[in-house]
Amino acid sequence: MPGQIIDVIATLAVTLCWPPYLWLFRPGRQNSSAPARRDLRSTLGIVLQFSGAAVVLVFRRPLFSPLLRIGIPLEIVAPVMAVILAVGAVWFSWLARSELGTQWRFAASIGAGHKLVQSGPYAIVRHPLYVSFFALTLATGIVWTDPGLLPLALILFAIGVWIRVKTEEKLLRQTFGAEFDRYAINVPAFLPRFKD
Repeated sequence: MPGQIIDVIATLAVTLCWPPYLWLFRPGRQNSSAPARRDLRSTLGIVLQFSGAAVVLVFRRPLFSPLLRIGIPLEIVAPVMAVILAVGAVWFSWLARSELGTQWRFAASIGAGHKLVQSGPYAIVRHPLYVSFFALTLATGIVWTDPGLLPLALILFAIGVWIRVKTEEKLLRQTFGAEFDRYAINVPAFLPRFKD
């Protein structure tokens, strides 16, 4: 019974994280000028990312059934971790999106006057928006999705991110050259490094 109550609360909390997350990327918050360089291959990555997120959202596990049937501690820890991931994802996305300002674009592109952002969340990881989207998708999968389909969703998502990262970093390398190379050496793509 305690696991079911926590599951309901966690499901509600994670679900309520989606509207503010999506609000961060609403139309009109990006630079409307035509990009100087664009790579439409990133569109395939976008489709795969959203396919992974759709699998997580559409395929609901039976209500009140635990994600993993291992026992009470995991039935409580998993939903709590999902809420922490979801709230953290929205917060980290907000920081990253604020740092980008009007430079943010949905598909991989570089606009006139584009600067290589290396501050805020971009000083920790090169792709904080993808890290956040993954965290929110995973959190949703923990509280919502049929466990058998969660790996499929995460694989689709990861392939989509890989495609987007490759296309975006190619554009950044072409535009910023050695400055981007130094940045890529010092700042990891997804998982922060902790220095001694």
